Amino acid sequence: MFQTTLYGWTFYFFTAIFLSELFFFFKKKASLLSFIIPALALGLYFILLYHMDYSVWAPLNAVLRDSAMRVYLCLVPLAWFAVFSSYSLTLLKKIENGLSLIKCGCWLPLLFLMPLLTSCNNNKKTEKQDIIYTADDLKIGDYFYQDGTWSDGGLRAVYSDGSYRMAEEVPLPVEGKQVIGIVFQTDTNRIGQAEKEALRQAGVSHPHGLVMAVKNANNDKSFCWGPWGRWQWYENSKTFRKKDCFEDISGLGNQKYIEQNNPEKYNQYTALALARSFQSIDSMEAPANTSGWFLPSIGQWWDICQHLGGVAVLGKAEEQKSRASGSLFWYGQKGICDKLNAWMQNITPAEKHLFKHPFDLYWTSSDYDHQRVRYVALVNDYGYLYMEWGDKPYRHHVRCVLAF
Repeated sequence: MFQTTLYGWTFYFFTAIFLSELFFFFKKKASLLSFIIPALALGLYFILLYHMDYSVWAPLNAVLRDSAMRVYLCLVPLAWFAVFSSYSLTLLKKIENGLSLIKCGCWLPLLFLMPLLTSCNNNKKTEKQDIIYTADDLKIGDYFYQDGTWSDGGLRAVYSDGSYRMAEEVPLPVEGKQVIGIVFQTDTNRIGQAEKEALRQAGVSHPHGLVMAVKNANNDKSFCWGPWGRWQWYENSKTFRKKDCFEDISGLGNQKYIEQNNPEKYNQYTALALARSFQSIDSMEAPANTSGWFLPSIGQWWDICQHLGGVAVLGKAEEQKSRASGSLFWYGQKGICDKLNAWMQNITPAEKHLFKHPFDLYWTSSDYDHQRVRYVALVNDYGYLYMEWGDKPYRHHVRCVLAF
């Protein structure tokens, strides 16, 4: 509540005004009503913030991204509370009696400076730098080949607002090599521990990044995650909130955890089994210097949608730390499937599966509760991105990933 990233100094001013109100009530014998009204208003305001923060429909951090909304949620309640307190009424009475505005009005500019204080503080903490790439740099969008090498995919810059710039002419894949994936992450801090351990066992001491397959598992046919039923070993949800989803970055770790806790039923979990056999069934053999294919976690799908799907809002700290829970969604993402497909535009049709219109649904390896798992819904035509939960018998696609 007293963090200044989004609220600025609002609550510090609330506290100062409330203490001054107490002083007038006890020491100056102010009216009880003049104390009850601001106190009641402050209580209702806190209730409003609480319900917004825990609401699926209007998560508070998402609302406060808009500087105009910060004015309404920070400045306006503060101004109302301050003006109707005994302290402010006394000042206004002195003004009315002819006291110089310079002497008594020094507090008033603070009310109008609140959105500036809030916005400047927020911008300072979330400022990002533009990143410029050359053709030789490993980066988002590069082609990844079956022999374990990669080549330039055409990305030239990622700007601070999340947008990017491509080369004037997008490079073609290297002739004679089979593209099996597109690089979607090069930040090693976003590579799970299980993936790093698998790479060490493969002789890779320094991880490079993560790759999204250019084909869906099971020859592009949808299938259920697994049979209906409770996980007896289940403890607590790892992906209840947005923050949890962002931090769940080890799909391989999720797979191994489920296998270790329920080995006799592991093959009944179709999504995990087909991800594991992806290279043999779909002729997408993973190179020896990789982790091998696995079912991505919701956090890895977060990165795919942010970097390849162009959902820039997923890169904002307030989204990554949000406590909004349950069904998670982002509006204004029209063309998300088109953006994902654009990275594969120079790959021959027979060697890729495009993301489908008007929407496409994909399983993850992330559990939601004792009998449901997270999946991703890419609603291209209406511009929605959902990170939803669903029962295991539902039928969705699987898009595997690997670490290299």
